[in-house]
Amino acid sequence: MRLLAPAVLSLALVAVGGVLVGCGGNNAPAASATQSVSAPITKAQARAYARAVNLRATDLPGMNASKPEHEGNAPTHLELALARCDGELNPQLRVLNRVSPTFTASAEGENEGEHEEIHSAVEILPTETIAAKHNADQISPRGLDCIRRYIPAAFAKSNTRRLHYGPVTVRHLPNPLPDVAGSFAVEITTSVIGVPSQIAATPPHVYLDILGFLSGASEINLTATGFPEPVPEEAEQRLISVLYARTQANKP
Repeated sequence: MRLLAPAVLSLALVAVGGVLVGCGGNNAPAASATQSVSAPITKAQARAYARAVNLRATDLPGMNASKPEHEGNAPTHLELALARCDGELNPQLRVLNRVSPTFTASAEGENEGEHEEIHSAVEILPTETIAAKHNADQISPRGLDCIRRYIPAAFAKSNTRRLHYGPVTVRHLPNPLPDVAGSFAVEITTSVIGVPSQIAATPPHVYLDILGFLSGASEINLTATGFPEPVPEEAEQRLISVLYARTQANKP
């Protein structure tokens, strides 16, 4: 599945797009030095902060950058529909959404066909209060229900003549930062239908794990996508801890 795996993950990531950028937990934000902002943050300050926090090549030895660091595009129709569904902030009002390079790796030998893609994102909202509400709304039971309702439509648009995506499930994962404000971990899973039987006897699955937390008016997210197995939990825990440490060492 070596050639199939990158294509499957690419379609899945395009389908989901930036829908979950900035999704978070419902822990109340705790006061800290990084959460006090005396004046509205400028775009230049926001960019500098995002660059200081986001994942970089040295964090993922053995993986290659397949896409460069970039600022998120204007919200998609799906992202706006989800915001209306779960009652969160209009995504058009965010100050900045900067995404790290996308790092990829494919296994060889006995595990040939396994593929992983990992990136982080820093989304900066106008105020800490807005960030906390935005964070809570997206990962609330209502927010997760909205994801279940809207994500299948996004996958349907990315279906090809050869490959299709099956039902989508959304579940909570163990929270690697339980004492951190707004922290969360969720997994979106779907099967890939249409893979030739000589490659896979049963439909393989794509796993999109999204972990994140709040830091003042910022929402920090890690997206780890695996096919046909999820990215190992210990790798996700290490990377989200790296991101958290950087928010503590830097101020927007």
